Amino acid sequence: TGQEFAVKIIEVTPERMTPQQLEEVRLSTSKEIAILHQVSGHPYIITLIDSYETSTFMFLVFDLMRRGELFDYLTEKVTIGEKETRCIMRALLEAVSYLHENHIVHRDLKPENILMNDDLSIKLSDFGFSCHLEPGEKLRELCGTPGYLAPEILKCSMDETHPGYG
Repeated sequence: TGQEFAVKIIEVTPERMTPQQLEEVRLSTSKEIAILHQVSGHPYIITLIDSYETSTFMFLVFDLMRRGELFDYLTEKVTIGEKETRCIMRALLEAVSYLHENHIVHRDLKPENILMNDDLSIKLSDFGFSCHLEPGEKLRELCGTPGYLAPEILKCSMDETHPGYG
């Protein structure tokens, strides 16, 4: 068709991993795929087109966001105007709100996981740390990128009596 896509390649080579590591990678990738299918179609969330598995790799095929990461765009531009910031933030907050309405927590929001297209539209990506959270359920697990962790996650990891986050 001549259409271009982005592909996330995950290694699952049995010779290079313990059986436990292999199972963890397969399980977390399956969870990521399930969540991506659940949120498929939202205008500000990356679309998983398809997934394939061989004996050594798992391939996740996504729509291609040609401009790349928001992080690189911000580094290149150094400053952006209020109007552009509002557009980006509105799209991001709509994506996060949609996730929360569907009881999904992303847990790794950062500029590197926000992808941009040539028209500067954005899509939230990388659902590797995401999980379902039932109403009233709290999380205690420390996960995400250290430099971007929310205060409640840090407090939870340092205080055994903390009720959790979510």
